[in-house]
Amino acid sequence: MAILASIQQSSPENRDARAQPARPTQSSAVAWPEWPSQASAPTAPAAPPLPAPTTPPALPEPAEPPEWMPWPRFSAALQRGEPLRAPSARCAHSVASGRRKALLIALNYPGTPAERRCGRNDLERVTQILLRLGFQEEWILKLSDCEPGTDRRETKGRDVTSKSNFVAALQWLTHNVVSGDVLFFHYSGHSALHEEGNALLDAYCPSDFAEAGHLPSRDCYELVSTLPKGVRLTMLVDCCVPCSCPQLPFQWNAQSLQWSEDADASSLAPTAAADIVGLGGASEAEMSPEQLTEALRAEQGPITEAFLQAMQELAARRKGPVTFAELLEGASLRLQGTAHAFLQLSATRLFDPKSRSFRFFDAIETCWTRRRMTEARLMEFHSPMELTMIINAASKLRISDEELYHRFVAHDMTCMGTEAFHVRDISVIVTALARVNCVDAKTMSRFCDGVVPTLPEATPLELARLMYACMSVSCHAHDLFTACVLHNREKASSMDPTALSNAAYAFGQCFEVAEVSHLRYLQKIFRHLRLASVASLPLFLPREIVGLLKTYARWQITFDCGQLCKVADRMLACKKHFDMETTVNGLHCLALLMQRNAVRGESGSSQAAWEAHVGHGRGFVVKVVMVVMQRKCVVEKTGLLPWMLGAVMLDLIRS
Repeated sequence: MAILASIQQSSPENRDARAQPARPTQSSAVAWPEWPSQASAPTAPAAPPLPAPTTPPALPEPAEPPEWMPWPRFSAALQRGEPLRAPSARCAHSVASGRRKALLIALNYPGTPAERRCGRNDLERVTQILLRLGFQEEWILKLSDCEPGTDRRETKGRDVTSKSNFVAALQWLTHNVVSGDVLFFHYSGHSALHEEGNALLDAYCPSDFAEAGHLPSRDCYELVSTLPKGVRLTMLVDCCVPCSCPQLPFQWNAQSLQWSEDADASSLAPTAAADIVGLGGASEAEMSPEQLTEALRAEQGPITEAFLQAMQELAARRKGPVTFAELLEGASLRLQGTAHAFLQLSATRLFDPKSRSFRFFDAIETCWTRRRMTEARLMEFHSPMELTMIINAASKLRISDEELYHRFVAHDMTCMGTEAFHVRDISVIVTALARVNCVDAKTMSRFCDGVVPTLPEATPLELARLMYACMSVSCHAHDLFTACVLHNREKASSMDPTALSNAAYAFGQCFEVAEVSHLRYLQKIFRHLRLASVASLPLFLPREIVGLLKTYARWQITFDCGQLCKVADRMLACKKHFDMETTVNGLHCLALLMQRNAVRGESGSSQAAWEAHVGHGRGFVVKVVMVVMQRKCVVEKTGLLPWMLGAVMLDLIRS
C-alpha cells in the first residue's frame, strides 16, 4: 500500500529536481562549479536536442476538505434560509481524510395502527457497529420516534422524524462531502406504494406520512446522486413490507448471477458519480396478514438482524474481508421463513460481487484511478520486494484487470532473469495471483523454476507457505515439492521445539488446499517432523507438546503409536508444569490420536501391541487426572474441569 501511495505523490519533475544538488551560498567554504547556462556554452559541439519526455498531466494540488456542520447548526441554517456553501473545485482532488458520517432513521410509529417494536433495537445495534468501525458519535445523526413515552400526537410541530426533517437529514448527510469521504444510511420503518401519475413508486413512510405524504425512494436517490466521484455511500434499508428501497440504477440477480437495470431506471436522475451500494429486502410473493402481524411484533428488524448476523458469522469463520456474494448468501439464509425471501443488492456502479470484498471504506473510482497510475508506472519497479508488494496490494484492492496482471507477470519474468526471487516473494506473488484468478500452468512452471536457486535459504515456515500457495492453484511440480521435502528434512534435525511445533502447524494448513497427488509429499514432511520432535522430546515444554499434538489431531495425521507413547512419557515427566488448559487440550488430542491408531490396527497380528499402547495411555490419563484434581483451587474456580476430563477419558476408553 505504501508503494501505491508513493505513486500518487511522486512525479518525474520531482525526481529530476531531487537529483540536482542545490547551489552553495556565498558563505560556503567549498566553491562548487556553476551549472551550465546559456551564457557559458560548452566548447564541444552541441548534441541534437532530445525529445522532451512525456509526463502525465499533473493533478491539482490537494486541498483541505471543507468542514462539516453539526446537525443543529445545519438544521437552523436551513430554517433561516441561509445559503449553504458548496465545496470548491480544488476539493474534488483532496486526499482521502478518512472522514465518516452516518444517518440513522428508526420509526416505531407509536400510538398509531402501524406501530412496530424493532426500531429502537435496530438503532442501538447499528450505532454500536458504526462506533466500532471508527464513526464518531458527533457525526452519527439519529432520528427516531422510539424514545420511551413518545407519542407523535403530543409532539406535533417538533417531530424529528417528519418528512421535512427526513429530507433535511439527507441534505446534511451529503453536505460538504468530497472524494474520500465515507457515508452510511440506515432506515428502519415502513414502506408503501406511492402513486404518482400513472406509476406506483416504492416510498419511505415518515412519521407524518398521513398528513405530509410518503417520501419516494426516487426522490432520495436524487438527493444522493449529486455526490462526487470517490465517495462511498452504503444504504441499509429495513422495511417491514418488502420493497425496492433503496432504488438504485442497477440490481444484482442472485439466480442468473448478473446485473439488470432497474425497471424504473428511466425515471431516475443521471447516473451518480459516487459509489453507492444499497441493501434491502425483496420477495417474490405477496405478504400475508399473518406475516405482517409477526413483523410488527418482532423485536429485531429482519434485514438488520440478517445483515449483522451474517457479517459476524462470516468474520468468525474466516480471516480477512468477505465478498458481497458471501454476504448476500449468508443474509438470505437467515431471511428464510420471513416475508423477505432474500437480501437484494443494488448499486450505481457495476462490479463483480464474487470478487469484490464488502467494506464500508472503499470506492470503485479510487481503485480504478490507482490501477491506471500503477499501470503507467509499472516499469519503474525492479527489485523483487517492490514487485511483490505492488502485486499483493493490487490483488487486495480487488482490481480485476487480467491485462494488468499479465503485464505484472511478464515484468516479473524479465526481472527473474537478472535477479533471484526469494521463496517468500514467490509465495506472496502466487497467492496474490490466485486471489484474482490470474494464474495458469505455464506461469506456475516458470515461477517454480525461478524459485529453485533460493530454496536452501528458506526456513521451514517459508517452505510451508510456498507449498500452500502452489497447492492452492493446483500446481503439480514434482521437482519443486521433492526439493521442499528434502530441504525440510535437513533443517528439521536442527530446529528447536517451538520451531518444530510452528512448522507442523504451517504444513498442516496445506491439507486444506491439497489434492490427492499432494498428500505423499505432506506425509513425508510430517514423518520427518515427527522423528525430529521425538528425538528432541526432553527439550519440549507443555505448550509445545500440546501444540504438536493439536496439529496432528486436527488434520488426522498419523502418529506412530510407539512414538506417541514416548510423548505420553514426556507429558508424565513434566506433569507438574501442566495447567488446566494445556492438560485438557493435551489429553483430548492424545485420545484422538490413540483412537485413530486403534482404528488403523484393528486387524492383523499387531492387535495386542495396539492394546498395550492404549493401556499405557490410560495409565497416563489417570495419573495426570489425579494430579490436576488435587489442585483444589483450580477445581473450585471452574466446575467444568471434571466434566471435560471425564469426556476425554471416555474418548480414550472407547478407543
